[in-house]
Amino acid sequence: MPDYICPVIIDACQRENVEIFYYPIKMDFKPDDTNVPPDEYFYFINYYGQFDNATIKKIHERHPHMIVDNMQAFFQRPIKTVDTIYTCRKFLGVSDGAYLYTDVAYQSYDKLCQDSSLDRLEHLVGRLEYDASTFFVKSSEMEKTFDNLDVLKMSKFTQNMLCGFDYRRICDIRTRNWQKLHEKLKGINLLNINVVEGGYMYPLMVKNALDIRKNLIKKSVYIPKLWPNEKLNQKRSPDAYKLTNDVLPLPIDQRYSENDMSYISDLILSCILV
Repeated sequence: MPDYICPVIIDACQRENVEIFYYPIKMDFKPDDTNVPPDEYFYFINYYGQFDNATIKKIHERHPHMIVDNMQAFFQRPIKTVDTIYTCRKFLGVSDGAYLYTDVAYQSYDKLCQDSSLDRLEHLVGRLEYDASTFFVKSSEMEKTFDNLDVLKMSKFTQNMLCGFDYRRICDIRTRNWQKLHEKLKGINLLNINVVEGGYMYPLMVKNALDIRKNLIKKSVYIPKLWPNEKLNQKRSPDAYKLTNDVLPLPIDQRYSENDMSYISDLILSCILV
């Protein structure tokens, strides 16, 4: 598994008694997989959708037992014979739900219990009818409820909700917002990134990320940290440590317009120039 990873994934593996070894992630998000044996399962994260399928196929040639994490690349098609996972709630207005692309027998899915979304809707409705800051704590509390869940079938409520989205429109808005931020911020971005279609968030790396994050909070602009991990060691994983602490994942989702992107980028530039 990569050393730059969400701790929840590590916890899930440990609950299943999976023995974990880590490989380093470099500053361009590429895996340093030199010492990973080809006969072991290889967990690959497509950070911010920066790896197209042609690149992933080349990595798969080196690691036939590969699992692709497309949690940050919802609109990227899976590759045949490569197990791939997606999340719905990071891209769409749903409280839960994910997709698994695999050749495992469908009967395994039929044996799963059904999830329920009933207790996860308050912060979504509240954010829609009030504002994000009022329900920030509730949203954080809800996130923690996923930590120890078993594998479940997607809830009927989420399945129904997913039938009502205009996916083409959502993808287009995300792409335009990404391009707008990149146009204004690429000059200060320490990462050399590709523009992606329907991106997750815009990864902006700056030296004073902590100060900028604090200033944005004062303006009611909340930037997540990917990923807070107390076990991450600066000496053993210097690049992962920098990616965790120095990257600001800026929101580009379909709730926002290009004017919102200009507002966020102007706030950040004003912090840089101070």
